[in-house]
Amino acid sequence: MERLIPISISVVLSLLIASNTFAEVPRMPTAIAVPPSGKPPLSSAKRPGTEYSDLDRYGYVEEEYYLQGVAPAINAAGQTLLEAPYTTRILIRKPADPARFNGTVVIEPFSWFGERGAGWILTRDYLLRRGYAYVGYTLNVNAPAVDPKFIADTPAAEAEQIAQYGRIVNFEFMRRFDFARYAPLGTYYDPAHFTRGAAPDPFAPQSQGIGAQLALLLKTNGAQSPLAGLDVQRVYVNSWAVTAQVWMDYLDQGRHQQWRMPDDTPLIDAYMTGRMAYGEVGGDVIRVPRQMPEGVPFVTVYSQSELMHDVIEGIPLPPDTDTPQLRYYEVTGMPHLRLADLGTEHTEHLAADVGKGDDPRCRTLYDEPVELVVAALLDGMDQWVR
Repeated sequence: MERLIPISISVVLSLLIASNTFAEVPRMPTAIAVPPSGKPPLSSAKRPGTEYSDLDRYGYVEEEYYLQGVAPAINAAGQTLLEAPYTTRILIRKPADPARFNGTVVIEPFSWFGERGAGWILTRDYLLRRGYAYVGYTLNVNAPAVDPKFIADTPAAEAEQIAQYGRIVNFEFMRRFDFARYAPLGTYYDPAHFTRGAAPDPFAPQSQGIGAQLALLLKTNGAQSPLAGLDVQRVYVNSWAVTAQVWMDYLDQGRHQQWRMPDDTPLIDAYMTGRMAYGEVGGDVIRVPRQMPEGVPFVTVYSQSELMHDVIEGIPLPPDTDTPQLRYYEVTGMPHLRLADLGTEHTEHLAADVGKGDDPRCRTLYDEPVELVVAALLDGMDQWVR
């Protein structure tokens, strides 16, 4: 025993040293309550529309904060080129009575088209019934001279995209909606130094760092947290459509293992993404992150659009595994976008499902009640974590 004890201690110390040289705690951001401007915030559940919920009925409150900090600017290859300050916003919905809180916070980046909270729309009734807290946050930039969100194969296709979506993207859209509230927002963006594939990267370079810092703030349970008074035990990502690529990059580049809580536990306890064919916006066409975490579920939900995309492109469906915890769900009949999913000032004219454009029955968007499917999968993921 006397000979074994020093060996055991040395092994433990070497593991700790190796772990500490790799893992790091992100910078702690600051949350500042947004001054009232006389009307509900953008994407508010109190506003009539696709994101409306009767928060009072469930005993919930909604609050908006500026989120400020200094975050790394990371390119699509995973390289950190610099660190820069940012100011974005977060929209919180939480039980007014801490006793109703179930210990889990769901975070979701808003879509850059109309600041839509697709994850909220698809799971709101479930979240409110079960006592979750929800935090939506903005990942956006000032309008660049050439917006990579609209780069297309032909000038005509690019012009068509700009005509349809140009007024509901970037900070300019938010400032037009409520200038007093959203004038201070700003994140770093440089299309010359940040590319994805052969084009400028449409994703804000600070997206990964902002998500990690937000999780740290919420999970620290400190007085500086906008969820102070709630005992936050778990943070789940619920990211849909184009913003799901941010969290694929986060996992693929090993941020889950790199960025940790001060006690070396994970910042994020489960990842749910949906309605995104990864790599479709440019970059690597992968379906499973190359640095999958152990003991943390990664769940992806494919609508019929992504299903058909991968079939046409010959991309195989990854097998489900328990180690690592991976689940891919292909749901036929689930549309990529429904009328119920549209954000502020967001309109769609044709069915957004690959392979259905010539079907005479599909001249308008599907409107299937997919909330039941998505909420059930989120509930299953929650049980897996617990």
